[in-house]
Amino acid sequence: MTGVLKAVFLFLHFAGIAGLGVGIAAAMAKRLVQARGAVWHSSVLMLFSGIGLVVVDSMAKDDVNHGKVGIKFLVLLVIAALAFRLNRGAKTADDSGPTTPYFVIGLLTIANILIAAGV
Repeated sequence: MTGVLKAVFLFLHFAGIAGLGVGIAAAMAKRLVQARGAVWHSSVLMLFSGIGLVVVDSMAKDDVNHGKVGIKFLVLLVIAALAFRLNRGAKTADDSGPTTPYFVIGLLTIANILIAAGV
């Protein structure tokens, strides 16, 4: 049972990473209204699916590197906070806000992937 749960949470976590990529690509194409929602929802999905992965691993008595999980959690909290801040901005179609926060979110996402890979 825990194998199925782990696969589901892992799929959701990867879907969140893909959603962040799509949101960042939309931001670079200056479609900021669509990017805000994609980045915010993807970061929340990654956060909760990551917590689910840790819970399932703990239930299965697998070794969990709590230091790595803590660092990844903090990075994801920063990503979610930036996405929330961006999501609260103006939602008009002609809004041409800054794209710098999206670069920061992209770099933090890449850092989070590298931390997970153990690099």
